[in-house]
Amino acid sequence: MNVEIIDGKALKAVPVKNLFSYLENKGWVKRDTDFEAFSIWHNKPPRGKLAEILAPGRNDYLDYAARVQECIKAFAFVEDRSQLFIYKDLMGDAYVPLGI
Repeated sequence: MNVEIIDGKALKAVPVKNLFSYLENKGWVKRDTDFEAFSIWHNKPPRGKLAEILAPGRNDYLDYAARVQECIKAFAFVEDRSQLFIYKDLMGDAYVPLGI
């Protein structure tokens, strides 16, 4: 099943620390940039699916949900997994089913 996470409230609920933990645990590499608002990460593709993302550094910016959505889309593409399962991983213990 392919599900696209588009709910702004659900995307804004993803904790920044969980996003960074996910990136690190999945082997993404942070570039030398270190801005408060965002950081740039790239993956080491095992199967040729090279990707680079702009990870938000704070959840109080207006575009936080949009940036998280882009991250989830990139993770789904690279890992060949459902966005719903990735969202669940990102939420960790805080995951609440979206009523699907």
